[in-house]
Amino acid sequence: PGLGLIFLLALGAIYSGTLISRLWTIAHHRKIVAEKYGDLGRCAYGEQGERVVNFVTYFYISIVTVVFHLTSAESLQTVFYDVGGDRCLWEYSFFVVLMVLPLGQIRSLANVSYLAIIGAVTIVGTVLIAVVRLVSNGPLEGAETVLVNTTDHNARAKVNTLVLIVFSYCGQAIFAELISSMQTPADFPKAVWSSTITMCSSYILIASVGYYILGQFAIAPVTDALPEDPWAQVANVLLFAHVLIAYIIELNIL
Repeated sequence: PGLGLIFLLALGAIYSGTLISRLWTIAHHRKIVAEKYGDLGRCAYGEQGERVVNFVTYFYISIVTVVFHLTSAESLQTVFYDVGGDRCLWEYSFFVVLMVLPLGQIRSLANVSYLAIIGAVTIVGTVLIAVVRLVSNGPLEGAETVLVNTTDHNARAKVNTLVLIVFSYCGQAIFAELISSMQTPADFPKAVWSSTITMCSSYILIASVGYYILGQFAIAPVTDALPEDPWAQVANVLLFAHVLIAYIIELNIL
């Protein structure tokens, strides 16, 4: 069911990206400058639509940036665990603030396009390292897998997993801004297809391999399940870089 949901949401992301691109084109033909979702809301429903869409969009992005901040702090804590010891999470959170604030002053997505490329490379690198290291070590002793988990045990963890899968496709929140920053907005559906296929393939690969190797002992992030060696450290650094870049891009919209 988890793999099916990943694939289903990928189809939803492609559909929504294509739909938003069409809406943006319609607004453009009506001489409406659609730099954000609120502009599309105004095009469809007037000023009231703009206010409602802006509230929902920015409320969501605000929540997402909080999640990214916490995740960045936890990733940084993992990177420096060996030398930082039992330092509190708030200290790493403070360091994240120091790194993000200067880059958060960039007010154009066009200026962070290279960061987006780096972000894609870092997550692909993390996935490849994790998959190779897990496969090379073989299935964990005592690990068990089931095709469909029908037990009621730890229902909260199952719900959290479903939420994380949905959250993994949260890029739609900035689609309007991305389209307006492109030199050729008509090419946006191509970007949606390529990025979604990359994400979906990466998610399915790491989920399948991770569950097969770790079974009921699977944890998140999967890099915490890797043997403690230099490769695991590289994977943690790449993961931190990816989360930090995603944080900066979302913050750019605010």
